Amino acid sequence: MFELWRDFCQGLTDRPALQAAMKPVQEELQRTLEARRHCADKKVALFCRKILAVDQALWTVTRIDGVEPTNNHAERTLRPAVIWRKISFGNHGEGGCRFAERILTVVQTLRLQKRNVMTYLEQALESTRADRPIPSLLPMGG
Repeated sequence: MFELWRDFCQGLTDRPALQAAMKPVQEELQRTLEARRHCADKKVALFCRKILAVDQALWTVTRIDGVEPTNNHAERTLRPAVIWRKISFGNHGEGGCRFAERILTVVQTLRLQKRNVMTYLEQALESTRADRPIPSLLPMGG
């Protein structure tokens, strides 16, 4: 599957060819899951039934532009927060937890939009002090 995806990303194949090439992979996975959905190992059986329940969602990557077969983007997005938590030893109070989750969300949102974090925070503080609405985190122009 990942070789097929790599070829698609490198422009060596187009979407219809990707879909056709993925069909045997899809069918083999379906057969494997079906064969084990009632096996003696309850955990395996439950896992297979859960995957079968969302089977078509697994193949969204073959149909819709911008969808990737891994969660690498999400992992990279979360990495700064994970590193911060490890080096700061986390929070021990409710207020600290709320601040950390909110500031990390703001920082990552602005970075993804290629907006200046310090400029936004300055504007937010000035707005709060002047009793004005805080600037939006929604993408500019969107």
